[in-house]
Amino acid sequence: SPHTAKAVDEAMARRRGVLEREEEAEKEKRRETRTLRDEARHALREQLAEQREAAGEEGEQLLPAEVSEVAVSLEVQKRQEALACGGQVEVLSREALQQAESDLAIELELQAANGIDSDGRDFSAADLEGIVARRDLIKHRRDTFGPARDAAQEGLRAAASSGDAAVMEAALEAARAAALEGDCDEDGIGPGGRWVAAETRDVYTALHEMHKYRDERVAEGRRQLELSQTIVRTAPLGRDRYGRRHWLVQPLEEPRDQPHVWCEPRSSELVGGIVEPPREASRAADGGESRPCGKRDWQHFVGESACAALAASLDERGERESHLRASLERTLRSRQLQRLAASG
Repeated sequence: SPHTAKAVDEAMARRRGVLEREEEAEKEKRRETRTLRDEARHALREQLAEQREAAGEEGEQLLPAEVSEVAVSLEVQKRQEALACGGQVEVLSREALQQAESDLAIELELQAANGIDSDGRDFSAADLEGIVARRDLIKHRRDTFGPARDAAQEGLRAAASSGDAAVMEAALEAARAAALEGDCDEDGIGPGGRWVAAETRDVYTALHEMHKYRDERVAEGRRQLELSQTIVRTAPLGRDRYGRRHWLVQPLEEPRDQPHVWCEPRSSELVGGIVEPPREASRAADGGESRPCGKRDWQHFVGESACAALAASLDERGERESHLRASLERTLRSRQLQRLAASG
């Protein structure tokens, strides 16, 4: 009918719009990747030019004429780590951190003892008091934080592979308390700006990747949700061992938040099936259910748990049922993504 044709055209137009936006987003992602590498390459070339100029003729012979792709990849990785850590950071090993604290403690001790700065000027009483306080703090940290840092590093290593955001946040909090993260402007450690221990960097990176993965899953769920609203034709999910086709057909009325899988009745016209009667499923604990009928009636599976039970009952060693099981599992994963998108 004209009404049906119009509805189909509108659904297909929405579907094209979803796919076009997805294609444009993928192009933008590739552009961002290229831009990041180009920026890294440009920065490295400037650094190399400055090094060659500072080294003179001898340096021109020793230093490379162009940056390598390996160096570009390392610079990209460094920039991605900075993004995960909330800005540019210097990564220090435990040994480098302890050496930096020892050097700083000696420097502050000399300043406190001499009472003059590097230009030979006397420190004011307030400046001298601040130097003594910093010296005592650094010495206390260097001499007493060992056990706390050992425990914090162990926690960071475990958290980095835990996949649990709460565990990672707790490990980072312990690392801050153990002074495995800081800022040169506040504590004098490092070449300047923020610094982190290597294990702290690893947890920041893992947490960033986990949030990125979740955002991607939410975006994919929204795409699946949009596409599910533009379907104008339903193809069977597959066949079971009896040759019966299974269909994913959502009801027209609300609610539509649960999957509805229909299994056609057994018939002498089915191809490739066997004559053994099908097993009947039971009501699931969370409210999902299968509704078994007679051998000549359709079977209706409602809800994720019922559909998951149906998938688990299929024999993945058989060609038909392995395909049907894979289709059901894809459908359930898509539902989970859609639910995540709706909640995010």
